[in-house]
Amino acid sequence: MRGRRRIANQPIRLVAGASMLNGGMEKLNADEMRASAVPEMAEEAGPGLEGMPTEPLVKVMSVAEVGIGAALVLPLLPDRLVGLFLTAFVGGKFLLRGQNDGMDQPQPTTTQPKPAKDAWLLGIGLTLLATGPGRRRPARAKPGGPDALP
Repeated sequence: MRGRRRIANQPIRLVAGASMLNGGMEKLNADEMRASAVPEMAEEAGPGLEGMPTEPLVKVMSVAEVGIGAALVLPLLPDRLVGLFLTAFVGGKFLLRGQNDGMDQPQPTTTQPKPAKDAWLLGIGLTLLATGPGRRRPARAKPGGPDALP
């Protein structure tokens, strides 16, 4: 796949990718208390997720987070594609949070996701998504060239 990767976007990709990798690895190694918060949030948000066991749901979330983090850190995929992945994942977390009444507390507990982190990750995802292919500048005429006036 050929796409555009801008050098200027590398710092935000590295920061967001490191954050996603860290969050995914924490979920992979989560204790029972932290792992139990993920299915509770999903059950309240969607009727199709209410019967799903804790371990597979946490694994799916953590593998997705690690995968997106790796895609952000490694400059193999275009900015727009990685931005789409990041925006969809974090936007989904915001939708889950918006449907849960207990998630609007001012100080998140250790089992709740941090809304500020997700907000800046969403901003980075939207920035990468909006990074389109640059317009080519028209070639400038050289002074004294064929188009020069006498």
